[in-house]
Amino acid sequence: MARVPIEPAEPDVPRNLSFALVLGLTTGVSLAFLLEGIDNTVRTPEQAQAISGLPSLGIIPDGSKLSIESSARRRLSLTSSREAIELVTQSRPQSQMAEAYRALRTALLLSSVGAAPKVVVVTSALPSEGKTTTSINTAIVLAQKGNRVLLVDADLRRPSIHKTLGMGPRTGLSSVLTGSANVQQTIVRSALLPSLFILPAGPPPPNPAELLSSGNMKKVLDELREQYDHIVVDTPPTLSVTDPVILSTRADAVVLVIRSGQTTRQALRRARDILLQVNAHATGVLLNAVDLNSGDYYYYEYQGKHGQRYFGQDEPAIAEEAKATSSGA
Repeated sequence: MARVPIEPAEPDVPRNLSFALVLGLTTGVSLAFLLEGIDNTVRTPEQAQAISGLPSLGIIPDGSKLSIESSARRRLSLTSSREAIELVTQSRPQSQMAEAYRALRTALLLSSVGAAPKVVVVTSALPSEGKTTTSINTAIVLAQKGNRVLLVDADLRRPSIHKTLGMGPRTGLSSVLTGSANVQQTIVRSALLPSLFILPAGPPPPNPAELLSSGNMKKVLDELREQYDHIVVDTPPTLSVTDPVILSTRADAVVLVIRSGQTTRQALRRARDILLQVNAHATGVLLNAVDLNSGDYYYYEYQGKHGQRYFGQDEPAIAEEAKATSSGA
């Protein structure tokens, strides 16, 4: 006589639950690896350091959503919020973005044993990664400490510093290197800070690489080294032309700017390799335009918010200094 079952033969609930759990975990892990493989860009400073083998010089937050008060724009004679963001260390000295540039300043000043680097070349792997904005704000924060700082636009192919700073077309570095102008007569004192000076690019020459690699360029740099505490040189992207490679061999420090979520790992490696092949002083990698609201940057967002809460503003002394300077300009 057959025994009547006291439990249902199907479905086997415990077994099915176990199977579903294992399948879910496996699928989740596989999907994470798949997405990681699809996204071949650099998103965190840890990734940048691991991929390049160079020290991380920090991060610069994405400034696209940063609001700039109209009073700050008028004070600096800026016509748009974009221009104000490009000069964020003057227009919003209390912002996290400005604080990030001050952190970069500290990293640069402590990057070498002994004297701080005097000539700093700023480049990027590819266009539109933020090297020029980095150059300008690095020069500003160095000058905010009272140092005599010269900002040089050595992007002779696509110069833009003169536009950002409201300077019209004029003689510049190319004029000096071709012998048509004297370097001392070409340098302009910036209206932003009394200790900040500008050497614009000048008219685009037909042979930028030849001019930058000339003996005249070396003489100019040697002369300027004696007159300024720091020289920040904005150069073209490393993977586009040879100009930054030439100048990197004459610098005390090279900052490689990459853009979060845009610069690929291959591009970062190639730019690193090019700099190391010529024995450039590659100081480190700066990750620009990072989204602090993403999960990767919870620590930085937390740190930034609590830093502002602690001081009431990012750095009171800097804010007052910027305010006093701008009112006296």
